[in-house]
Amino acid sequence: MTKQSVQAVYPCGECYCGCGAALDDPRAFFLTGHDKRAEAEVIREKYGSVVAFVVAHGYGPKSRRGPKPKLALPPAHARMRGGK
Repeated sequence: MTKQSVQAVYPCGECYCGCGAALDDPRAFFLTGHDKRAEAEVIREKYGSVVAFVVAHGYGPKSRRGPKPKLALPPAHARMRGGK
């Protein structure tokens, strides 16, 4: 999937989710949590579900594109410097 060109957007004092709420911070685009509301709504409208969205962008159980597994740390005694 290719990236779409996006017009520049600027804070306008009103929440970008469409709720119409005024924002106290002149640098803010959303009220707390309203960015996730807007994201969820767009995903539902365009893809139907988060799973469909993720798969459409090349992720999924067989994609190997997800977060890399964390490596286990060696035991504490092996990490000590100069200790016995």
